[in-house]
Amino acid sequence: MMRVLDSSFLVALFDESDSLHGRAIEEMRKYEEEDGYFTVSESILGETATVILYHAGLKQASAFLDYAKENFGIFPIESKHEISCIISIFKKQRHQLSYADCTVIYLCRRMGCGAATYDKNMIKELGETP
Repeated sequence: MMRVLDSSFLVALFDESDSLHGRAIEEMRKYEEEDGYFTVSESILGETATVILYHAGLKQASAFLDYAKENFGIFPIESKHEISCIISIFKKQRHQLSYADCTVIYLCRRMGCGAATYDKNMIKELGETP
């Protein structure tokens, strides 16, 4: 099963001081057991690396980027059509979401899959249960 990864989940997974770290480890193991395929937008990749850098340092941020490069599909948002779709999601949102969050929603809708996220607003927007 494919999952689009959000920065809230990824930060918890890679930052040992994050309050959701243990939960993220357990959920990632579960997803991997389900033969999960993981994808992340370039926006989320950059956002996650930056947050980890600020909270856990360059070593952890670099480890995250190396791991992501080897283990996740990294989805570049390149076409004007894709950008237009994301902007439309951003403008029509019912909950407070960043542009990067809207890339996750776009990919979930486009690929017909769920997100790995702890962002309550994103969960509401997607209509998922945590």
